[in-house]
Amino acid sequence: MRLSSELDAAGSLANSDADEVTVDLDGVSVAFGFPLSDQTPFESADRTLVFTSEDANYASVLAIQDTAVQVTTVIASEDSPTEYLYEFSGDIAALELNDLGEVLTLNSEGRTIGAVEAPWAFDATGRTVPTRYVVDGLSLVQVVDHASGDFTYPLIADPTWSGKVLLKAFISDYLASNPGRKLSAWLSAYGRAMYSGGDITQFSNEGWSLLVGSFGAYMPAGAVRDSMKQQWKCHVLGGHLEYGTWDLETARPSNPNWMSRIGTVWPVSAVCNW
Repeated sequence: MRLSSELDAAGSLANSDADEVTVDLDGVSVAFGFPLSDQTPFESADRTLVFTSEDANYASVLAIQDTAVQVTTVIASEDSPTEYLYEFSGDIAALELNDLGEVLTLNSEGRTIGAVEAPWAFDATGRTVPTRYVVDGLSLVQVVDHASGDFTYPLIADPTWSGKVLLKAFISDYLASNPGRKLSAWLSAYGRAMYSGGDITQFSNEGWSLLVGSFGAYMPAGAVRDSMKQQWKCHVLGGHLEYGTWDLETARPSNPNWMSRIGTVWPVSAVCNW
């Protein structure tokens, strides 16, 4: 069953057999089976794929994003399972659960080629549902402990795998005291692993390429872009001190000498705010 030869510019998606889906993304081939991947999907208007169980007590929604593969499990009732199995293959030869609850995906040479974001689950009111990953070989199980409380159904749980250093980016208005807009870049688990592993130059180059490529619609031209690149490099330099998104602000002028601010302002993250 062929799902699509090219869902978007990020890569291609096809079923390699009845039980798993293969995603090819920039030379990395990831094959994985997930709940209901052996069922015939319904393709929605936005080209996401919806797989449902015969008794309709849960569903899997598969979406290929610019930088990630997302499987959202919709849990319909208290009678739905509490465990959901994902099995990896293709270029992935090992899974490694880290202290943050993320799962690094490694190739046969032991190199990290992507990661599954830390698990989350919510009920219909937005209440957090206890959840965690269990890893056994190339099998990843998301445990959603919806029997542990009085939750409002349906619930959603969302394993997301990415082989890119940025998971997403979004544009928003900035504070009135500093008029302009800001582009917020959200690092992926894979990106954090690359950064903490010391591959700073590769991380910086790949991240900037994504910002001007996949997220290029948000990126102005000229001196504004020069400033945002300087801000990006500043965040890369001091990123181990930051949490959440890395924000690049359109109202800040180009400052080729930004590094001269190091050691002169506090907190350290303020170096990037000239």
